[in-house]
Amino acid sequence: MALTDAIAPVRTHRIARLAGCFVIPVILLAGHLVQGADTPVSTAWLGLSACLALGVVYLLRTAEEIPTATFIMFSLLGIFVCLGWTGNWYQARPEIIQLATAILIWTCGAMLARSHQLLLMSLTVLTGTLAVFAALALLSYPILSGDSGTGQAGDHAMRLSFSFRSPNTLASLMGIGTIVAAMHLAYMMRTRVPSDVPVLSKLSRLPRQSYASIFALFFCASCLLLTLSRAGIILTALCLTSIALTEIYLRRHSETLSIGKRWYVFIGLVFALSALAILVLLNGSDLGARTGRLDADGADRWALLSEYWKAWQEKPVFGHGLGSFNRINESITTMDTASTLVLLGAAHNVVLQWLLQAGLAGLTVMAGLQLAIHARLGHNIFQGRNRTRSYVSRMAVTVSVFLLLHNMIDFPLEIPSVMWTYAFLLGLAYGMPNYAEMRNGDRS
Repeated sequence: MALTDAIAPVRTHRIARLAGCFVIPVILLAGHLVQGADTPVSTAWLGLSACLALGVVYLLRTAEEIPTATFIMFSLLGIFVCLGWTGNWYQARPEIIQLATAILIWTCGAMLARSHQLLLMSLTVLTGTLAVFAALALLSYPILSGDSGTGQAGDHAMRLSFSFRSPNTLASLMGIGTIVAAMHLAYMMRTRVPSDVPVLSKLSRLPRQSYASIFALFFCASCLLLTLSRAGIILTALCLTSIALTEIYLRRHSETLSIGKRWYVFIGLVFALSALAILVLLNGSDLGARTGRLDADGADRWALLSEYWKAWQEKPVFGHGLGSFNRINESITTMDTASTLVLLGAAHNVVLQWLLQAGLAGLTVMAGLQLAIHARLGHNIFQGRNRTRSYVSRMAVTVSVFLLLHNMIDFPLEIPSVMWTYAFLLGLAYGMPNYAEMRNGDRS
């Protein structure tokens, strides 16, 4: 009886710790479903939820203390606000809350990553929520395309945007989901299946934690194709190719491509690839038509960037203030530029948009934080003795490259839920302990 009483609190604490891995992914899923949390009300509620989530993660004692980097980031944000460098408070308030929420979510990821078990569980839950969101988007597509305002739903395939107002934003999120799922599967195949098993046979031996990534890979890739986003599809394909080539290099001389007796795995793989190929064929004409408009789109974007570049030069050091984009957009709109500025409605370049609002000072701070985080991730990648650190860091760096390139011609990181998802991934990769800090002696 005494032994049972002693085991019960331990089991309850373990369940509570694992439940803490669901807090942030659920908040992110809620943000995706409410137009990316791109309204003051949704931003406020989800920001409050992130505060509570940090309290939950801290009380679970996943780490002994909150990372020092969290206080540095909040201090920098506080300095900008107190000195008025963010612009008018009422105008900047939503974006300040969004940035503060990103710091909170990053902190939760960094604290969860201190435990190897919670790190892997958080990645599994995150891929699962992305799979759920993508599945809902796929289910909505026939309804939305049939109710499109053209009156001729069969003539042109509608670009999938689901809860986002921009198909390109959905494409960015689905690209992240595809990359994360692919890297998670590669990690599981590398660490949870014997190395002497043929590659195709490994799929049948994957643990249950991999199922979420399998569904996320298929659903997110399908949604990505339905968005008809040229940049999103091309950049995701390049990232997947990079992941595949890296895995081939790491596994050279160790495995074969024989199917063996696992014929049903081969059939399932062929079925999944065939379904994706059908989606490509169904949307091929529309994607080709969009590709044919590259010259016109490029001219519009260049004219757009030229106007915002001139607006930034008016206040180059501290910018016009956070949240000032719509006001600036209205002030520089003329009869000649109305068709471009009003139609596109965003700078379509995250660096220029940040310069426009926060100036060189804000861009320098943001770039410095990114460099500091990625310097640690770069060090982790080459720690070959610990595959977990290497894979998770490569995952975060790959997502960073994807988002940086995509955001040079679009604005997904300006959407809060996409920015928060990225912050969570960076937190998970950054927070993993080094060998001197590891308490469990894990080398998997």
